[in-house]
Amino acid sequence: MPAIAALRIKLEARGAGRLPTLWTTALHGTLFSSLRELACFDSDRSDCTGCDRLGDCSYAALAEPPGDPDKGEGVTDRAPPALVLAPESADFSAPAFELERGGVIAARLALIGDRAIEHRSLLVGALNRAASRMHGGTAGREGFLRLVSVEPVDTEHRPMPPRARLSFVTPVRLKSQGRIQSELDAEVLWRSLARRADSLSRLYGAGPLGWDPAAPSPFALETLESRVVAVQRFSNRQKTSMTWPGVLADCLLTGDGLATAWPLLQFGSQVQVGKATSFGFGRYRLEEA
Repeated sequence: MPAIAALRIKLEARGAGRLPTLWTTALHGTLFSSLRELACFDSDRSDCTGCDRLGDCSYAALAEPPGDPDKGEGVTDRAPPALVLAPESADFSAPAFELERGGVIAARLALIGDRAIEHRSLLVGALNRAASRMHGGTAGREGFLRLVSVEPVDTEHRPMPPRARLSFVTPVRLKSQGRIQSELDAEVLWRSLARRADSLSRLYGAGPLGWDPAAPSPFALETLESRVVAVQRFSNRQKTSMTWPGVLADCLLTGDGLATAWPLLQFGSQVQVGKATSFGFGRYRLEEA
């Protein structure tokens, strides 16, 4: 599987403001546009399609890598980004939250693959620019938020506990038979994890993995708590408000094959799973039950 470098960032409010609960959906837009401004060789282009500088472009490497059907199931004209992000914590009991002046919010970012990791300093520069451009506050010309710290996060794999618990920090959008699922299912979760790991390894690692997404799930899943959450976000490209549903679940993992799947489950906890991971969806934690 590809190398991963994880970062924990903290943003401080320059003034009081209001942000969506999954506030990384807002950070995504300003961060990716800031990356483009800092790195793009041809700022007049509307997207990266057909650009002859893709191999040299830091923006393409992080945010808009070209696709290749040979790089895994579901990879077409655009590949999964080599950058994912998600809040460190979130309370989805309300669609938005108030942030007072001086308040701090934190997120975790993961760079996937050696080439993406090489662009870490560019990412920090883009984060500085993106934070000041996020809407929602009343701080005036200086911008609503400012970047106060960027720290590395340990990504070393840990041994499997006797009983494992999987808890989603942000809603997960798993797709099966053309529809976003409203419940967490072991088979769908396994297929999504195996496909994502294989695609990312083909794109950013040493090549295809030996996991078979079509095989039965090697683990069983006992749901302790589950609910559907509707996440609201505004698309700057489409100039419209959108609702993206996802599942927040807390569950136990069991089964004789759990040890075999444990490396893949740990990898998924670093790179997230499901749709819209670069917006903050699909982050989970693995803990001892």
